Amino acid sequence: SVTWSLDENMVIWGTVQDVTLSNNLVAEALRTSIHVDEISSNPDHSMGLYVGRKDGLPNSRRITIVRNLLASNEFRNASIRGADDVEFSNNFVINHGDGQLGLNIGDGNGKKDHLVSVAAFGNVYEDGPDTGGGGGLPPIRLNGKTGSKVYLEDNLLENHQKDEHWGRTSNLVNAPFFTASNYQPLPSSQVRDLVFANAGARLAGKGLDVV
Repeated sequence: SVTWSLDENMVIWGTVQDVTLSNNLVAEALRTSIHVDEISSNPDHSMGLYVGRKDGLPNSRRITIVRNLLASNEFRNASIRGADDVEFSNNFVINHGDGQLGLNIGDGNGKKDHLVSVAAFGNVYEDGPDTGGGGGLPPIRLNGKTGSKVYLEDNLLENHQKDEHWGRTSNLVNAPFFTASNYQPLPSSQVRDLVFANAGARLAGKGLDVV
């Protein structure tokens, strides 16, 4: 269980490969706390999970993120840039910030706009008090340089159509393009119960209470 950080709760950063994050609780990254300039020039923070690499370095590769609970992180649920063959599957995200503050693929802000390849299967995004009532943009935002590859399948988004997204749709592909792991995604309809029964540090046999 990883909570109450001053920046991202969890980060995969640099040129790394063959990394798996599974069955974690990633929650309540602090938004306005003791943040200082060394951490962020913007004290309004609260970041969940970030996958990326420093400018000028090769991309990270073969990153598998499955069956995690991301709860009440305002931003980056998750944010993925500068990485290839990222599998983001069967994660449950609740009470994310509005619009692009859900799954952000390829930052898309000028010099940080990197090539990226991501497949997102069977994730569930459930609104909360920080989501703005579901009236904004869908939580999946696509960016990345032209030539990036993004595959979406069976992502359930409250108050939006399944797999609904916005941003640079030209990077979407129609079929999975890699097998980073042997994980077989479950239908999104099964994800909530699965994740709440297994995510985070907890007593053996005890699931999490509903957030």
